[in-house]
Amino acid sequence: MVFSTEFVTRNYAAISPYLKWIGALYMAWLAVSLFFHSTKKAVARDGYAGGLFLQFVNPKGILYGITVYASFPSILTGSIAKTLGSAVFLTAIGFTAISTWTLMGSALSRHFEQPVFRLAFNIVMALLLAYSALSIILH
Repeated sequence: MVFSTEFVTRNYAAISPYLKWIGALYMAWLAVSLFFHSTKKAVARDGYAGGLFLQFVNPKGILYGITVYASFPSILTGSIAKTLGSAVFLTAIGFTAISTWTLMGSALSRHFEQPVFRLAFNIVMALLLAYSALSIILH
């Protein structure tokens, strides 16, 4: 089955408003959840397998792929080679972003043991998430 850019382009306009609201609500939920997060780690996030599983059900990653392929269908698709090449390239970008986030988390992990730092960090992240959610809705 060949990837159809026409299908994505035609249907993206119809589902885009729903994706916008779903994405904004998800980001708002993340912002609020920062303040209800317990000090215990969630079981699903413990270990490599849990982290790997979370990446496959990561809504941000799925929306990233849909947005990129709907925005640039003529560049990224049209042949199997272009589609596979763009998928490999976008995967490399995603892997780099996740790796950077992981390295930053490792570097800051000792600071998160301090309640004042954790609270300040959560407040800044919650405000940035709320701003991003509001920006999605307004634009």
